[in-house]
Amino acid sequence: MRRSSPLGPLVALAFANSAADAALLPLLPAIRRDLGLTALQTGAILSTTTLAMLATALPIGLLVGRVGARLLLLAAALLIPLSLAVQAAAPGLPALLAGRLAFGVSFGIVWVVGPARAMADGRGAAGTGRLIAVSGAGWLVGPVLAGVLADAVGWRATFAALAVATAPVAALVALDRAPAASLAAARLRDAFAAVRHDRSAGGATLVSALLGVVTGVTGLLAPLVLAANGLSAGAIGVAVGVSAAVWTAAAAVAGRVGPARTNVHALGVGAAALATAWLLPAISLSTAVVVGFLVVSAACRSSIGTLVYAVGAHGASGEASAAASVGVMNLAWGVAALVSPLAAGAADSEAGVRTAFAAVALLALALALWLLAPRRRTPAPA
Repeated sequence: MRRSSPLGPLVALAFANSAADAALLPLLPAIRRDLGLTALQTGAILSTTTLAMLATALPIGLLVGRVGARLLLLAAALLIPLSLAVQAAAPGLPALLAGRLAFGVSFGIVWVVGPARAMADGRGAAGTGRLIAVSGAGWLVGPVLAGVLADAVGWRATFAALAVATAPVAALVALDRAPAASLAAARLRDAFAAVRHDRSAGGATLVSALLGVVTGVTGLLAPLVLAANGLSAGAIGVAVGVSAAVWTAAAAVAGRVGPARTNVHALGVGAAALATAWLLPAISLSTAVVVGFLVVSAACRSSIGTLVYAVGAHGASGEASAAASVGVMNLAWGVAALVSPLAAGAADSEAGVRTAFAAVALLALALALWLLAPRRRTPAPA
């Protein structure tokens, strides 16, 4: 029997990836100001990372069964500091976008290979719960650290410091001596067939798309609204950090949900709660309301994210098959997260921003109703 693979190196990689990703948010207002960017161009900074996820989600899911998870995770660990260094030295928007593309490839590897490995050996949602929780810890540390550094030394030096801080993770991943599983290559058409014909896989994929919309719109509009309300980069970082602490706690709780309750109905309840949270900034854009929205939304997103991979890959026959299923879910996430910041970036007034938040709330509510609707039973043949 193969020994259960330890998650330590994967957890460290997920933390570094999430901290570096979240660090961008408090820096966005300063980047926009210094480079003279429009709201649409600022949205493109977020969308570029997602574009890389979109382009790589399916290939990565298939590569797991061919080259193994360890090599892919090492590539992700090397790309994180490299991409941060490129962003630190970027003279303008094109170079900055190139750095974000490189980071997006790393992001794609971590969040396709990572959940599949975390769920392996019977861990299920308990494994993904650890991954989601540590990503929340990254979102707690990253924005606070980046915001404080940006106020003191500027956003370029902040990216450089993050590059140095994340570099040792590659050594940790390279030294991982966990036994490699013998993986059969997965077939992409099997993963797509499951989405079409299996309610759990299809529902999880739709929920992944919703999480993509939520990620894209939150990442763009929340820091810009808080900056417009007079908050500094450091204060924005603290606000994001508080929501990340709630994210981590919610993931730890959701990770305790048993397999019998890890299902489409649980995702529907989470989507309904998420819809309620998104109504808050649709009503008011005051600082207190927006910070409260970040906290409540983080709890909902974390809980859903902990369960969605286990629900979507419940029929997978192994780690490679699970990675292919996760790749399809992340493809849906990537499409939504790519388009949503560009659409939200067109909101150039308070009324437009509130409308964007309301639209996401309605989308989440519609999906929740579909997920919670009673399943029609096929009558048994006479």
